[in-house]
Amino acid sequence: MNAKQQHGAIATLAGLSFVLTLLLFPTSTIAAPLNEILQRGRLIVAVKDNLPPLGYREANGTLQGFEIEIAKRLAKDLLGSEHAVVFQPVANTARLTAVTSGAVDLAIADLTLTENRMRLVSFSDPYYRNGTGILTQNPKWNTLQALYRQTIAVLQPSVTLPYLKSALPKARLVGVSSYAAGQQLLRTAQAQAMVGDRLILSSLARQNPQYLFFSTNLTVQPLAIALSKGVQYEPLRLRINAALRQWQQEGWLEAQRQTWGLP
Repeated sequence: MNAKQQHGAIATLAGLSFVLTLLLFPTSTIAAPLNEILQRGRLIVAVKDNLPPLGYREANGTLQGFEIEIAKRLAKDLLGSEHAVVFQPVANTARLTAVTSGAVDLAIADLTLTENRMRLVSFSDPYYRNGTGILTQNPKWNTLQALYRQTIAVLQPSVTLPYLKSALPKARLVGVSSYAAGQQLLRTAQAQAMVGDRLILSSLARQNPQYLFFSTNLTVQPLAIALSKGVQYEPLRLRINAALRQWQQEGWLEAQRQTWGLP
């Protein structure tokens, strides 16, 4: 099985797992306000299991990553044990559905805080500020200015596209449907660089020595914890925000960022 087939299989399993959760646990018995979570004694969290370094599985199946550690620390702060968390791996398309349907209490799954998403769910304060990155195979394409008249692969749809058009009006922007498709353009020299999520691109560079990763401040995209909307969930959101502030003050968040190699 090649890498593309493996990613497809993982996404399919994540989707099936999410559906199974909905079938096994009625909505009314899962997602809960803070007081019910405390009585239940466990926190149910949607996470990624195929996106290092945020959330992924080791060879033995154990979930690891920056967001996995955040979920475990939150369970410890709320319930007294980092083991009092139930992880629910989800595909990207199921992240918000998992929250709005009530299948999970929270989603800590590479969710960027946007106005459109805020209409559907409530968000905590950001725990990380993601941004734009450049992936290339040539060190001379290390800035946007160096790519002024070059061909650039851009994932579609992408929030960076309007900024790229403005910053690089003479560049040739080629839309791609996936990061794998963008890598193919790089390998065949049909594009000099790929611009996209810096977490994903930096991870690709770590896994593939032929790639070079450069961070750029074209866009800033705050990642935050998603939970259900409603006044009954406000105490939970406030507790999460208080925890995030504490982790920031004591240096735990920064230490985790460095541990997992986040740019």
